[in-house]
Amino acid sequence: MYGYAEQFGQKLTPDGRRSVQADRILPPQPVELVTPEELASLREAGGARDGWVKLRYSVQGDGRTADVRAIDTMPQWLDASSAVEAAQAWTFESAIDEGVPVDWHYNEALIVFSGTEALHEHWTLFAEAYEGVAELIAAGQYVEAKALNEQMQRESMGTLEEIGLAQIQLAAIEHALGDTHAALAAIRRATEPGIEFSENETQ
Repeated sequence: MYGYAEQFGQKLTPDGRRSVQADRILPPQPVELVTPEELASLREAGGARDGWVKLRYSVQGDGRTADVRAIDTMPQWLDASSAVEAAQAWTFESAIDEGVPVDWHYNEALIVFSGTEALHEHWTLFAEAYEGVAELIAAGQYVEAKALNEQMQRESMGTLEEIGLAQIQLAAIEHALGDTHAALAAIRRATEPGIEFSENETQ
């Protein structure tokens, strides 16, 4: 299953400032959003991985996208090339300023690769690894906890829920190590607003 979440950006003046008339223009509207192929890096993980790619791009006055790039992925080792290629083919009704099509910048989109049914054995592996990290945190062994958390993300993390749990745990470790920037980044990944869980998944 592929998810799509959109955050529109803003019109900029030629010198890069936000237009003072930005509140009086119409933002671009999606016309065709090409669905990306399954990420090769997920297939190589045995098809048991969920994940997401966050993109940033511009919508030109002709409705085509430009400057498409991945600004974050989760898991962080994902190859986002297929998501970028899909977004490069997206088309929009252009933004309108007083009846004239204009460029619209700093748009963000979240593409979610989900729907995998993880096996009970997989959940058990993640739970055991998670508990191991928690024990190291409790013992104040934060460097070792970070290393084990990173290993857990590479080898045991599979679902969107596990991504969130691993990132919250990593945030606690980074905070204990004094890296508040990394801790905040982990919290943001764990609480990404474009991720939605079904009722069964959150119980």
